[in-house]
Amino acid sequence: MKELINLSLLYTKYNIRKKNFLIFTVVLLVLGFLLIPNEKAEYVTFYIGNISVYPNKFWIGNIGAVFSNIIISILLFFFIVGERENEIISNKYYLEETSIYNSFYKNLFKIAALFFISIIFLIILNVSLIASNFSYGINIFAYLKSLFYFSVPFLFFITSIIYFLEIYIPKKTSKILIFFVIILIILFNDRFINIIGLNELYIYIDKISHTQNYFAIGYLKKSERIRLLALHSYNAPLFIVVKLFWLLLTFVLMYVVSLMKTPDPSAIFDKTAANIQAGHKSTKNIPRNFLQNIVPLQLDFFSLIKKDIVQLSQVYTQKRIVAILFIWIILFLTPITNVQKLLLPILILYVIYLNKDFISKLYIYDLGYFILISPFKRLKIFLSQTAVISFLYLFVCLPHLIKLDYRTSLLVILNLIIVSILQVLTINLLKRSLLVNIILIILFSSYLTGKPIINLLLF
Repeated sequence: MKELINLSLLYTKYNIRKKNFLIFTVVLLVLGFLLIPNEKAEYVTFYIGNISVYPNKFWIGNIGAVFSNIIISILLFFFIVGERENEIISNKYYLEETSIYNSFYKNLFKIAALFFISIIFLIILNVSLIASNFSYGINIFAYLKSLFYFSVPFLFFITSIIYFLEIYIPKKTSKILIFFVIILIILFNDRFINIIGLNELYIYIDKISHTQNYFAIGYLKKSERIRLLALHSYNAPLFIVVKLFWLLLTFVLMYVVSLMKTPDPSAIFDKTAANIQAGHKSTKNIPRNFLQNIVPLQLDFFSLIKKDIVQLSQVYTQKRIVAILFIWIILFLTPITNVQKLLLPILILYVIYLNKDFISKLYIYDLGYFILISPFKRLKIFLSQTAVISFLYLFVCLPHLIKLDYRTSLLVILNLIIVSILQVLTINLLKRSLLVNIILIILFSSYLTGKPIINLLLF
């Protein structure tokens, strides 16, 4: 058992290091903030017939769990799709085939790892959902109870389905079609509805007082929603036996499918020179001494800054620069405050995502010792990276800064410099950028709800 857990944790760590993990983290955080409008939100998300769902401390756990199941299923599928082909290209497949472990054991530790990742996605999504609606006075115990009941059995089941689709279905198009057919069957077939929780969700909705007209979540005032609804206690689980049955069925499914022979690698990937080249779209080869060619080796601080600027420039491809400039110009030209409040945080989030390849790249590949053998002192390296990142954030926020008064503009500049210092300092201490980036993403994505956690930009 200990070995199984260790293998699962190693495979989890391998997947978390993918760049898609950070992208999906951003998506989940934004969805968590926007999924259920808070009491001050000026928008609506969806209608449920003629019923308004008030996200109180009991109800929000149920709806949060069910919608988490749907969202995470789709993200998890696209998170691992194509992984089998990558294993074959990199010859990891053959190492796996020569393993002493049987197929069920190998499948079990990978499914367990992907299940861990789905739970991480679940936590990320619901942390931002709770943060956005915390003013409602959420009962955390009732919320977690609902989340555990609705989400854990379903995520374990769907993780197994997604994994076997990736292993046994060769073509990507076929995987996508089969996956969405399965999701539609689960959503709209009464025999499968209980696993995802929609059936119980509809039963709970029937308990809510009906109104004469159609209206949306977040549309009515808080006092009117309280008057209309009659949810005074936590809704007890209705299908515990069914959930346990699905857990058992998933293990049986894993064992039966593991007895099947995996497809031959040639059916998935024809290992010819042309295909290998097509599968590996190599980036532009940069000579080892490219920095020395561009910036002559000098030990002064200004030379170090120029080297950091050159390294940062390697992160920003032509397409990325065009995308940034496009949003940046819109920010300059638009007089509409709401557009600025939406686009500027999005632009900053995009820059935060790209900066990970600049500040923490050495640590990602466990090459942090290069800093120790550098001719520059660590303090100079820290100050140089901070100066470059600060300048980048100030450039991004320039359309916002010029529209503020002098005093407010200086405060925003000070906030951005402090954020840059904390970002560079924490990454160099933790040797990882993931936690730092998640915190920054939470701070700036909260602007999208109209209620920033910390108003760094002073809108």
